[in-house]
Amino acid sequence: MKRKRRHGVDLVLYTAVLLLMTVGIVEVYSSSVFLADQKFAGEHTHFFMRQLTFSGLSLLAMLIFAAVPYDWFRKIIWAAVSVSIALLGIVLLMPKINDASRWIVLGFMSLQPSEIFKYIVIYLMAHHLARDQRKKQPAWQSHLVMAAVIIGMGLIVVEPDLGTVLVVAAVLVGMAFVAGFRLRKVAFGAAALAALSYVTVFLFGYKKGRILEYVESLKDPLNGAYQVKQSILYIGSGGFFGKGIGRGSAKLFFVPEVHTDFIFANFAEEGGFIWVTILLVLFAVVFWRGLRVAVGSQDRFGFFLGFGITMALTVSALINIAVTVSLIPTTGMPLPFVSYGGTSLLISASAVGMLLNISRRKKGKTLFFERHE
Repeated sequence: MKRKRRHGVDLVLYTAVLLLMTVGIVEVYSSSVFLADQKFAGEHTHFFMRQLTFSGLSLLAMLIFAAVPYDWFRKIIWAAVSVSIALLGIVLLMPKINDASRWIVLGFMSLQPSEIFKYIVIYLMAHHLARDQRKKQPAWQSHLVMAAVIIGMGLIVVEPDLGTVLVVAAVLVGMAFVAGFRLRKVAFGAAALAALSYVTVFLFGYKKGRILEYVESLKDPLNGAYQVKQSILYIGSGGFFGKGIGRGSAKLFFVPEVHTDFIFANFAEEGGFIWVTILLVLFAVVFWRGLRVAVGSQDRFGFFLGFGITMALTVSALINIAVTVSLIPTTGMPLPFVSYGGTSLLISASAVGMLLNISRRKKGKTLFFERHE
């Protein structure tokens, strides 16, 4: 059997992610120090120490996923899908936090099953799309994949967490598009997802108030959501050079959730235009190198997996930043590698580990839009 050629990991991608995680550690400390002091009786490093701990665990997870051959996980994909869907069902039985059942509290940490499902379903779709097209595949396989996606996304909607649903939907549509599905099929899938979102929001009332509030803010910025208005105010106050790390005011309880979903506002205030540009460049590097890894993969499975992971990280970052500058309604999406949160950091780092894994086993070029019936 011919041995597959191996290369070194993509050091540019690895370095960009390490820098983003470093920014996250610094910003979590800066943005959470007063909140931690208030909530934990003077323990002002509470969130910082937890983020530091999870950063170490995330680096370990990244190295593990970079070492184990990525195609080995195809053997356990359906077990992983079953577990992730079961966790999505269990989380609905958990006490609500901020009017949502998104977390399973384990004592030392909170597990967010939707983050796990987001990447498991990408792996499943990559596995499905990578099948040998020269062989006729049973129709039930496609139906089973579709059922898993629908059940998982339906459970996430019930939590509710429409932001994650939108990320997963965008990534799956993108994967189908580059896989060479006929354009009308891709358009039909996108239209169906758009219709589902409309029904969820306007017929079942999920976050309808946020949508209407956002529409009103377009007419008059003073009518926007308090959190978003404050975010824009402090982003603008950073100016060109920023106020300096630790010298911002957003964290003084003026911007709720500033260490999680709105950490970009704190970063922009303290770092200014210069550091915001550097942050955006780092995310652009992750996107560029991720696509480069996908295109250079040794097989179709690596291509689809690399593309899906890259799109998930990029879309999540774009949604978070778009919310903080009021380009879209509030969704509750963390900024990958930067926002406080153990599950998000651990899962995102593991996904990057998979990208590094693919980069070690490259062969040449995989074409976009290869015909897939």
